[in-house]
Amino acid sequence: SGPGARTDDGVFTIIVVRNTGRWRLLSFLLAIETGDHMKDPNLEVYKATAYRLEPLTDESLYTLDGEREAVTKASGQLRGSQP
Repeated sequence: SGPGARTDDGVFTIIVVRNTGRWRLLSFLLAIETGDHMKDPNLEVYKATAYRLEPLTDESLYTLDGEREAVTKASGQLRGSQP
């Protein structure tokens, strides 16, 4: 998660890592413990109360809490929020 993210802050913290390979992604994931993952130049951080993801290719993957899934579309909304 991003710095300052809390489970009760009313927003999703969405972290996108672009243009990365398996070894670099592994390094990124290991850096989460110290917070150094936020220094990755391929990292994008978004705050949202709702989201919708649509893959760019058939090989796109979606992960939620570390579970990797192939998807066609994914969405989520915090209870009581307006997108």
